[in-house]
Amino acid sequence: MRTLVQSELMQARMPSAEEFLGHYEDAIDDRVAEVVAEILDERDALRPRARPRPGLAALTLLLATGATIVLRHSPLAAAAVWLAVAVVYLVAGWKTLIR
Repeated sequence: MRTLVQSELMQARMPSAEEFLGHYEDAIDDRVAEVVAEILDERDALRPRARPRPGLAALTLLLATGATIVLRHSPLAAAAVWLAVAVVYLVAGWKTLIR
């Protein structure tokens, strides 16, 4: 008899899962969003950033300008040169980041 009364009291005090989520859903969602944002911010702060290399940039721009002058009669080839220069510069920055 006593066990039955205790279990009835426990059921009366504890809300169902639906009631609990209905009441605390927004608070849980907000806290999870805050924690995820904090974790992502910490991860970004620890990740090293690629630094632009001025010497490489000057060299690639000089070579691209020279190639553009040589290929001035072919706009498509000149555009391909500038695209290749951008890729070389990005890959060089990425390689220095990995080291």
